[in-house]
Amino acid sequence: MKVLVPLPIDLSVMANGRTLRVVYLLRELNHHCDLTCLVPSDHRFEAAALALPNLHVVAAEPLTRPTSDARPADPLPMDWLSRKALDFIGIEAPLLRATVARAESYDTVFAFDTISLVYLLAVAHRRRGRTPRLVADMIDDPWLSYLSMSAVRKLSPDGLKQAVAVRRLRSRLIGRLDVCTAVAPRDAESLASATGLATAVVPNGVVLPHGSRLEGRRENLVVFTGAMQFPPNASAACWMAKRIWPRVWKAMGGRQARRLNAPDPVRLAIVGASPPPHVRKLGELPGVVVTGAVDDIGSWLSRARVAVAPMVSGSGIKNKVLEAAAAGCPVVSTSMGVDGLPTGEANGSLVADLCDDFADKIVLLLQNPAMAHTIGLAGRAMVSSQYAWPRMAQRMLRVLQGPTAAQDSGAPEEASACPPGSNRNREALTHAAS
Repeated sequence: MKVLVPLPIDLSVMANGRTLRVVYLLRELNHHCDLTCLVPSDHRFEAAALALPNLHVVAAEPLTRPTSDARPADPLPMDWLSRKALDFIGIEAPLLRATVARAESYDTVFAFDTISLVYLLAVAHRRRGRTPRLVADMIDDPWLSYLSMSAVRKLSPDGLKQAVAVRRLRSRLIGRLDVCTAVAPRDAESLASATGLATAVVPNGVVLPHGSRLEGRRENLVVFTGAMQFPPNASAACWMAKRIWPRVWKAMGGRQARRLNAPDPVRLAIVGASPPPHVRKLGELPGVVVTGAVDDIGSWLSRARVAVAPMVSGSGIKNKVLEAAAAGCPVVSTSMGVDGLPTGEANGSLVADLCDDFADKIVLLLQNPAMAHTIGLAGRAMVSSQYAWPRMAQRMLRVLQGPTAAQDSGAPEEASACPPGSNRNREALTHAAS
């Protein structure tokens, strides 16, 4: 199977879950199909070639005439509001033209995230029949992501433009494709309802660290990881440090331990690149460390006794939870932080949505290292069996091939959220990520 992947995404910074998903899925899919990644001919080409060393990466040639001569309206005619929605997201004119020119030579055109939708839509307008197959890995539902933003951001000029663009994409444009995928059942159900497309659930995967990292000494360390320029992570860090951590610090005798210069005082580490000023300021609180960018987040997870995912906004499956579980570190999370994942001690996580309950669960694990170790190993076993990247790539491969190919090969059809009126049982959606 030949697959064309228009890729406007910058792969030079491997510090967020979306970029990691793109890279690891493409690396694994390349073992099973003939992939061509089409990227802009700027620094993104060099970054893609470096991140995807064994893939066929091709640069879309820059235009030799003014971009006004190659407006998206030419290959992609549509009403004014829809074009404005795509303009807001961003269009790379050379990449658009190159995708349309090459698409009919491929069995499937596959793209990631909202930023790539325009390239699929341009092919949809030109194609004859249902070939090539058009697949969008939406990752998260952009409307749910918008709803999770703070009121200030939602009501800002850019926030209001985003709302209009996202609503237009979901109601008028995405339905022209063949199928979507999303990382979590809630996102898949929302997309299916809005677009009328069956939306398969393909969760994020995880890279399992070497077993030697599980044998190191655990410290009285609580870790929250993530790219801190991402607003949901910044909000979670503030909630954790200001509302929850003081309760943990007090229960663990933090002040006394600090006064007596104890060898293993309890600490909260906020680990991730580009923390904004209000997140950096959290480092002034007792027992709190804000690291900024680090060379190896895994080293922090291998030392921590507890990882936390105190998410109060955002959507989709959180890579930070999978990474902590893979490192054998038990996770205390809000319901939003583990949405779409198996939970409970047998799956490596404890769930709490209230400050006191969240703090109590952290203290429980800090004060019971043997219990924390057992829960951590259970989480590692869960992600090893269910969330390794090769397994996720197999699920995505079946989506790329389509239901006919899955039936011909005897493979089970992928669980998906179905549009209203479908006779598919919603129980498939409930268990899609487990």
